[in-house]
Amino acid sequence: MQENTLDSEEIEPKPKPEPSNDIHKGSWLKSIVKNGKWYLIASLATKGMLFFLLPVYTHYLTPSEYGIFNTLLSIAQLLPIFISFSLDAAFGRFFHDYKNDKEKLSQLFSSVYWFVASVGLVMLILVLSSSFLWIEKVAEVPAYPYAFLAFLPPLFLQLGTLGIIFLKQSLQSKLTSIVEVLGTIINIAITLPLLIVWDLNIIARLWGYIGAAGFIYLFMTIYFIRKGI
Repeated sequence: MQENTLDSEEIEPKPKPEPSNDIHKGSWLKSIVKNGKWYLIASLATKGMLFFLLPVYTHYLTPSEYGIFNTLLSIAQLLPIFISFSLDAAFGRFFHDYKNDKEKLSQLFSSVYWFVASVGLVMLILVLSSSFLWIEKVAEVPAYPYAFLAFLPPLFLQLGTLGIIFLKQSLQSKLTSIVEVLGTIINIAITLPLLIVWDLNIIARLWGYIGAAGFIYLFMTIYFIRKGI
């Protein structure tokens, strides 16, 4: 009796179609021109505004105050290393593995977001609570309010940067540039009145950075909540 081939042979499942990479299809040259022009505009706008305001800042801040401000800023720029452990860069790498699966992409983004938020909060508490012991020796200013104003923005900036990386990897260059330019404008809008009218010198510059960091953080958080990510 002839065997039924359907019983004796396994029916192999059809291979799943490869996910599409629509946002990265087409000419790379056109993509560079299309997206690069927004990054160029944003870079020129932000750096241009800061360049033209440099005489204002040097007029209202003494060389000593400028040195203290740069010292505080240098210390603050070290904090992201311990806040995120470069997970923002790792997210940019793994984004392309999950960009076609919204559920997995949401899990990846929220996992990194909450890790950075929780670890960053612990690090911020440790740095601020210990700043009374060393900040006066390093920067010659009291811990309050200088350390609190200088070391708060890195946490918000790191979470906001995670959102900026998401937008850049999604090739949303226009929105990315708008957010970055608005952040600079808010920084300047807060700094100038506090510096010129109220003569708050270093405090004015630090509040400007808090305003910019807070804006980017809030914008990105609201954006991703509304997107369900």
